[in-house]
Amino acid sequence: MPLAVDDVRRAFKYYLEHKNGGRPFILAGFSQGAHIMLELLKEMDDETYKRMIAAYAIGITIAETGPHIVPAKGADDTGVTICYNSVRDTGCTMHGWEKSSVAINPVNWRTDSTRATLITEPSPLLPVAEKKKDTMTVHLDTATGLLIVEGFTAQDYMLPLQGVEGNYHTREIWLYRDQLRENMALRANRKIEH
Repeated sequence: MPLAVDDVRRAFKYYLEHKNGGRPFILAGFSQGAHIMLELLKEMDDETYKRMIAAYAIGITIAETGPHIVPAKGADDTGVTICYNSVRDTGCTMHGWEKSSVAINPVNWRTDSTRATLITEPSPLLPVAEKKKDTMTVHLDTATGLLIVEGFTAQDYMLPLQGVEGNYHTREIWLYRDQLRENMALRANRKIEH
């Protein structure tokens, strides 16, 4: 992990100094990449943070917030961190994952338990004859910070050695890809307007 963090730290510094040109930017990381991104946020100076549109830390838990780790409260706030973990139920977390203090539903962009309907394309893992759109209900379990997904018909996927059935870690981006794309554009436009 220290080697990976150092590589990303140096790449981000190079980007800021040679490619960014003082423009607003979005950070995004998934799983280990999200943990590394949190390190960038902890080390970030205030001037750089002022230009950050949002940080998408997908598929991890965030135990502590800080000056540059501010939980998103809605669909268009900026300078915030977006985080979620999708499971079939609260018993499907991976070993060692504690309650997240940063959690939002990427379907309705709410931090309460309001349910939202997600209609998504069929899983690429299904045979063509079995492919159909899934209609799911997604809500945030406010006690744990987990995103509960009901109605997902694709075969559950387990990560070798550490995963459990009903944990949708590997589908975190795929399930909400349209919502994430639209949300990044919304937050970017909001940042540019201000």
